[in-house]
Amino acid sequence: MGQVNSKYHILGIFTNYALFEIFILGILSGLPFSILYTSLVMMMKDLGVPLAMVTGLAIARIPYSLKFLWAPFIDGVRIPFLEKLGRRKSWMIVVTALKILVLWFIIEVASVESYRTVQMLAILFGFLAATYDIAYDAWRIERVGPEMQAINAAIAVFGYRMGALITAGGVLYLVGVTGSWNKTLMIIIGLFFIGMLFILTVPDKGLDQAKKTSFNIKENVIEPFKDFLGRPMAISILITIVLYKAGEAMLGFVSTPFYQDLGFSKQEIASVVKVFGVVATTLGTIAGGLVSYRLGAIRGLLVCGIVQMISNLTFIWLNAQGPQLHALFVTVAVDNFTGGMGAAALVGYLGMLCNRQYTATQYALLSSATTLVNNTLTAYSGSLVEYLGWNQFFIFTVILSLPALAMLLYLGRRLED
Repeated sequence: MGQVNSKYHILGIFTNYALFEIFILGILSGLPFSILYTSLVMMMKDLGVPLAMVTGLAIARIPYSLKFLWAPFIDGVRIPFLEKLGRRKSWMIVVTALKILVLWFIIEVASVESYRTVQMLAILFGFLAATYDIAYDAWRIERVGPEMQAINAAIAVFGYRMGALITAGGVLYLVGVTGSWNKTLMIIIGLFFIGMLFILTVPDKGLDQAKKTSFNIKENVIEPFKDFLGRPMAISILITIVLYKAGEAMLGFVSTPFYQDLGFSKQEIASVVKVFGVVATTLGTIAGGLVSYRLGAIRGLLVCGIVQMISNLTFIWLNAQGPQLHALFVTVAVDNFTGGMGAAALVGYLGMLCNRQYTATQYALLSSATTLVNNTLTAYSGSLVEYLGWNQFFIFTVILSLPALAMLLYLGRRLED
C-alpha cells in the first residue's frame, strides 16, 4: 500500500493498492454522471414525458459547477458519530447512502404525472453527486504524495469514465435485457451499496487531528482563498488553468454538428465517438499521467498541451476526407487521446496546488475555474463557425491554445529561477 518513491519506478504504479482504491472510488464518482445526463432523460421519455419537458432535467447538472460554494463546509465539518472513520471517508459514506435513497425514491415515483417531483429529486441527486466529488477529490489528493498526483489524476479520470460508461451503455443494455427501468436502476443501487461497503475499507489521511466539528467562516472560507491567492504567481496560475483547455473545449462543443455536416449518420457518430472515443480518452489519461509523472507537473502540462493543440488540426484533414468512416476513427482517436492527456496533466497539477489543510475547498475552487471556458466562451462556438467556416475555426482553436502554453513557459522559467 506504499507510495512509489522513485519517479522512474513505473512498474510500481501498477502494484500500488492506493491507486486501486482511487480507481474504485472514481467509478462511484462517475456513476451519477450518466444517470443525470442520459438514463433519467431516457426513462422519463419512455414513460411518455414530452421531449420539451424532459430536457428540463438538465438543471440537475448545475451543482457540479457550483460545488465550490459548499466545499468549505465539507472541509470544515466532521459528521457526528462517524468522525472516527475519517473526515473525507465519513462524508463519502453518508452521501453515497443518501444517493441510494434518492435514486430509490425516483424509481418509486417516476411517472408522467410526477415529472416535477422527479426533476426535484434529480437536482438533489446532482447536489449529492457533486458533494461526493468534493470529499472524494480531497481524499484522493491526500491519499498519495505530491510526486504521484499526475498518476492519481489519470486513475481518477479512468475510474470516473468507467462509472459513466456503466450508467450509459451498461444501463441501456440492461434495460434491453430486463425490459424494465426499475429493475435496471435497482441494479445500479446495488453497485452504490457495494461501493459504500468498499469506502469502509479505505484509509483516510485527512487532517483528523483538527478537533473542530463546527463551521467557521474565517478558517473554512477566508483562509483557504487567502492561502492560495497569497502564493507567488497565484494569478498567473489561475489564468493558465482557465485557458489551458480553451481551444479543445470550443472545438468539442461543435464537433458532433461538424460530423453531421460531413454526412455521418447518428449511428456512426454514436458508435465511434461515444464508445470508441471513451477507450481513446481512457488511454490518453493514462498516457498523460505517465508523461507528467516522468517530466514533472509544468513540463508535463506543456507537452500534453502542445500535443492537445496540434491534434485540432486533424479536423481539417477530416474535412478534406469527407464522410469516410476510417477518417472519423482516426480523428476521434487522436482528439480523444490527446484530450485525455491534457485532462490528466491538468487534474494532476490542480492536486499539487492544493494545501492539504484546505484540500476540498481549494480543489473545488480550482476545478470550477477550469470549467469557466466551457460555460462561457463555448456558447459562441456556433457563431464563430458561421463567421469563419470550419477550417478557419479549427485554426482559431489552435491559436486560442497558445496563451496558456506561453503562460506555462513563463511559469516554468520563474520556477527554475
